[in-house]
Amino acid sequence: MRVRISGFARGGLLLLLLLASPWMLRGQGAAARRAHNDAREPVYQVGVGPLQQVLSLVRNYYVDEVNVDSLYAAAREKMAVKDSLAADSVQPLSEEEVFIRRLLEQLDPHSYYLTKEEAADRHQDFEGKFYGIGVSFQVFKDTVRVVQVLPNGPASKVGIRTGDYIMEVNGRRLSGVKAKSSDVMHTIRGDKGTTVKAYVLREGKRLDFIMKRDELPLRTVDSYYMLTPKIGYLHCSSFGFVTRGEIVKALGELKRAGMESLIFDLSDNGGGVMNSAIAVCSDFLLRGQSIVSVRGESYPSTGFSSPHMGVYCQLPMVVVVNEFSSSASEIMAGAMQDWDRAVLVGARTFGKGLVQGVFPLENGGELSLTVARYYTPSGRSIQMPYELGHAKEYREAFVRRYVAGRQDSTDDKYFAHAKEYRTLTSGRKVYGGGGIVPDVYVERDTTHALSTRLADYERKGYMQHWVVGFVDARRKDYLKRYATAAQFVQNYTVEESTIGQFRKAMAELDGQRDTVPYSEEEKAHLRLRIKAYVGEQLHPNGTFMRVVNGEREEIVRSVEILEDWQNRGESILRPKR
Repeated sequence: MRVRISGFARGGLLLLLLLASPWMLRGQGAAARRAHNDAREPVYQVGVGPLQQVLSLVRNYYVDEVNVDSLYAAAREKMAVKDSLAADSVQPLSEEEVFIRRLLEQLDPHSYYLTKEEAADRHQDFEGKFYGIGVSFQVFKDTVRVVQVLPNGPASKVGIRTGDYIMEVNGRRLSGVKAKSSDVMHTIRGDKGTTVKAYVLREGKRLDFIMKRDELPLRTVDSYYMLTPKIGYLHCSSFGFVTRGEIVKALGELKRAGMESLIFDLSDNGGGVMNSAIAVCSDFLLRGQSIVSVRGESYPSTGFSSPHMGVYCQLPMVVVVNEFSSSASEIMAGAMQDWDRAVLVGARTFGKGLVQGVFPLENGGELSLTVARYYTPSGRSIQMPYELGHAKEYREAFVRRYVAGRQDSTDDKYFAHAKEYRTLTSGRKVYGGGGIVPDVYVERDTTHALSTRLADYERKGYMQHWVVGFVDARRKDYLKRYATAAQFVQNYTVEESTIGQFRKAMAELDGQRDTVPYSEEEKAHLRLRIKAYVGEQLHPNGTFMRVVNGEREEIVRSVEILEDWQNRGESILRPKR
């Protein structure tokens, strides 16, 4: 068994991991609950089938006491209602698997079941590697198009190019059959060294390629560079097994480049491996400073502290967070705030403070079951309020908060129930009970968001699809003119003629004539997005962030703080009394 803390993120399930075994959790709480429920079956019984295993695990390990018989009865009632649970999974669900999901719906919003295939995908995400051919693809209007080719990967070596259409892989047709992205991914990925035969369409001509799958990296630090001659920038998209190593490497390069302060960007970081988050925190804290504690009725109270003096414990730092910063990223943000170690800039985080135990099941699937809660160094629980069996309302409440885009205030419903805490160095006031409130709130300006039509083009994939072809026709010339990401960011501009080409292409893709001219504001947004997508095509792994950061208010505010650290940063972290 492994214990994880999972977050709610736009890109899928992201989690934290704390190594443990199921027998470590056999404490007094579990024993008392077994006696109370007269549960005579072993805690983790093999050979009884996944449903019985789930019932036993819920009975013995769930964070709060629940009536398992009531959960079972509610699931039976829900099974009588036709639903689309099976259709939402990577592989079709059996009736027993649908029942398990219906049963878990009666619990908190972060307990869930994964099929064997889904569990395997999740393991690869956090191991920081997988086996494939080295392409990124887009499923667009029932076709599969290559949008990036990994340099020196199997596909690159045999000649597959960006813009190619993948028609078949190993005899399985992918284009023209309404394939989902998950179907394509599972067809392309496989065991290391296995053969892939791909039929590709390029400029109307059939091309056949044969290659072998190889190990490919999954990066969690997707962008780092010198934002100014003295300020380094690093964006961490999740916490995987390899994240700490990636961060150590990135910070070493930034330090050699002249870094004297750092913007550590955790925006949109939906979670990750808890051991990794703890290790990263340790590099910024003093030896012995606490990072997080975990406890539950059936889980032994456990605290985690920095085991060493952090290499960067004196580095002036801003941590950027937003509404999608969740679980592992909240552990880091909370530790930095509670120790007055960094200034937090952005928006209130998601509010995920539950710990999931991950149990392998008889059928190869996994149960992620909430077994405990975690607390920041000051003792805060930052879990957003929820009711058992009301996951839909839980997520809807988050969406309403995000759409509103307003700063929290004393009139806010959250603050009406928020509990006050004090930071551990300067005694500043902080809050628990529903996310982490940043020290400097940057209100999201909804009036300057993408217009409806531009957002629709992006949502449907039109924008990315067009950029692939646009860059492919100019790639050699662009790479000569913009040999590095820095040169591209500094010198590339989106011309008015490019806007015209884009407008014409969108009309063709959308199948209808758009006669409303772009406003100047729309053009400004469009130039930024086109430049970001073009940059990522030419110089992958970070150029997109380098472009959009120039327009992000939270980055501007972070730079202002770091450039006047003594008067701005120190005054926030250690206010005069």
